[in-house]
Formats: sequence, structure tokens, C-alpha cells
Amino acid sequence: MKKLLWWAIPLISMFGCTPVVFEQPQPQGVANARFPAEWKGTYLMDKDTIWISDKYFIGTDRDQGSLDESASGEYEGYILKDGVITDNTVTPPRTGTYTIEDGAVQYTFVSHPKSVLGDSLIFRQFEGRNLLNLIQDNGHWMVIRIEKQKSGEIMLYLTDAKEEIDALKKQMKVEEVLNDDGETDYFLANPSSKELKKFLDAGGFMQEIGALTPVKPQ
Repeated sequence: MKKLLWWAIPLISMFGCTPVVFEQPQPQGVANARFPAEWKGTYLMDKDTIWISDKYFIGTDRDQGSLDESASGEYEGYILKDGVITDNTVTPPRTGTYTIEDGAVQYTFVSHPKSVLGDSLIFRQFEGRNLLNLIQDNGHWMVIRIEKQKSGEIMLYLTDAKEEIDALKKQMKVEEVLNDDGETDYFLANPSSKELKKFLDAGGFMQEIGALTPVKPQ
């Protein structure tokens, strides 16, 4: 279960969440929607920029690491000059920045992935709630509840099984899925819209995983 939005993987790891995923986009039987017009704009999340439109959003992804010298003392496939690094190991080549720390090259490449609403990214509105569905590699769906505050901030929430499994099981059937080591990997649910509403009304999707802060026009 690796396919997440670019910012969700580190956030889930940081909070130690045991995610709950769903067999179908949630809620079932509800038409797909576009992002609300009042969400359109530019936001910051942990100092990274996110742009939201009605049909897509664009985020900021950072690839950071270090390079090892080859036997010739060069960095094969890379060109380094005046703090700018060019990576020719990918097509097309990408450009980033680097520093030298303790004799090692530390690089940062910044990209802006675009996530478009469609077959693998579905947004639905239900009983005053906003739910973003993202398909995973195994065909199941990660669901994120989105809530815009009066301050203009957009809050993001997941269902964390560690905290919510008892409440979840009261409203719907839940299957525990184990990894190769026999440990809990995630929980799988397939609620009806009625069951989902009861879970939401009981305070479901309570694990905050991030906040988007609006950038005011200059």
C-alpha cells in the first residue's frame, strides 16, 4: 500500500498512523465533484507551496540525498557547478542545488507534481463533509477528510486505526490486513453510505495529518 499523495507518506510515518483503507471510493452512491470554488488559491504546507484549482492541485516534492564519488573522483552522471547540480541520469535531465558538507555533496531537487481529479483521485461531498479518495497500488482507497476553517486554513484528516478502530467496528465490518512479518499493515472497510455517516457523526476521521495555510496576495 505505497501509493499516497506526495505529502501523505511522511506525515503518516511521523504520526505513526495505522491507516484504514476502503474497498470503494467514499461515500458510495454519491456523484464525483470538483473542489469548491472558495478553495482555489495558493497555500503553504510546512513551507512548501500548494496550488489548488477546481479540477487539480499542484504540490511541492523535494528529493534530497547525497552523492558518492566514483573511483575517478567524479560524480558519474552529474554536473556540479557553483551550487547548481544537473542530474543527467534521468530523462529529461533535472536541475537542483547542492552544498558540500564534511566533504560530501548534499543535493536537493524540487519538483511540482500535478494531481488531477479523475479515475484514481476522486473528490466527493457528503452530509457537509469533503472526502478525497486516492487509489492505492492494491486497488483499495485511502480517504482523507478535508475541512476548511473560518481562518482560511484547510485541514486534512485520516482515520487512524490505533485511535479509532473500536468506533469503526461499531459502525461497519473491518478486516485486519497483515504484512509479510505477520504485523498489522492496514485495516480494510467497505461501509454503506449510512454506515459511513454514522461513523462521521461519531467523530470519525479524527487524525490530523496537515494544514494548508492560505497565502495572501501581495
